[in-house]
Amino acid sequence: MRPYYELNDFDEVYLEDSFVLCAVASPRSVRLLVELVLRESHAAYAPPLVGEMYCYRRGEIVFEAVTDLAWKMYDRRPAIDASGTHDYGGIDLFEFEGNRYVIEGDFGRLSMEADICRLEVPEDGSNRRIDVCE
Repeated sequence: MRPYYELNDFDEVYLEDSFVLCAVASPRSVRLLVELVLRESHAAYAPPLVGEMYCYRRGEIVFEAVTDLAWKMYDRRPAIDASGTHDYGGIDLFEFEGNRYVIEGDFGRLSMEADICRLEVPEDGSNRRIDVCE
């Protein structure tokens, strides 16, 4: 399988230090709300805030026209940071081959066939709230 950064849009993020805030599966789609680490080459990149190592921006990893979905959920409770935000840890693995995607972290392991995989990040650099989980 091939690494995530070979996908369109994903070469400008660093998922290994990003955090999954929630994951939602519905008929034929999967959406992960993620606190993303942006690389300097990303259009929404800004210098890290004081006390942070990276530029973090909220975004979504979206899979559409999903078939053959398997989600093994791990029995982990979300971590809660100082601001009260819940997260389900990082992304330890994200690989693909053709239309087959595997993504794994503390939230579990998702394996699926999907016609579309894309990354959505507000282009204006805002950290507006994207709520796929409510």
